[in-house]
Amino acid sequence: MNTQKYVVVDIETTGHSPAKGDRIIQLAMVTIENGEITDTYTEFINPGRTIPLFIQDLTNITDADVAEAKPFEHYAETVYEKMQDAIFVAHNTNFDLPFLQAELKRSGLPKWQGLTMDTVELVRLMYPTAFSFKLQDITSELGIPLESAHRADDDAMATALLFLRAKQDLVSLPYATLAFLHKRSFQLKSDLSRLFFELTQEKETHRLMILIGFKEFH
Repeated sequence: MNTQKYVVVDIETTGHSPAKGDRIIQLAMVTIENGEITDTYTEFINPGRTIPLFIQDLTNITDADVAEAKPFEHYAETVYEKMQDAIFVAHNTNFDLPFLQAELKRSGLPKWQGLTMDTVELVRLMYPTAFSFKLQDITSELGIPLESAHRADDDAMATALLFLRAKQDLVSLPYATLAFLHKRSFQLKSDLSRLFFELTQEKETHRLMILIGFKEFH
């Protein structure tokens, strides 16, 4: 499972609906390969419109911050390339991915195709007794650093660390528990069933190797 490539994405926008003309103002991507963070990418994006005051208050991103930035089209091919052959991870994929798909389409690029994993769904399963599943709350509860909430670069890194932490905690669970979570994961909107299936298979393989007397090294 560690050989899988994940791209953890977070965006800040002028609003909630790309269909109503809202646009990305900051984008961040954190790449995970072989169980390690291997790349980070972040850009301010010029949305071609004024950033509403409530968004400036929420994100601390002002019109001055994006004034010298390029529009999304300038970064579209780089973003699209980084997403290839990767599983898309976000803390609420139903927000981040539709915005990216709309921007890619507007930039003349094909719709991105691939699996998605939503860390909101993941932590709801993994930490059901948590006080809150908002990114700044669940990371605080787990001791994961998040310097500035609602800034794409900090949120993306915190989401990547949260994903790795949850995955590590999943590996420590007994086979029967993993199998149960795998069964429940088919009810989720994102493709977390893929994660649970592969971890369950790894756990079962490890168990069988012990039963037949093999020793595992690394």
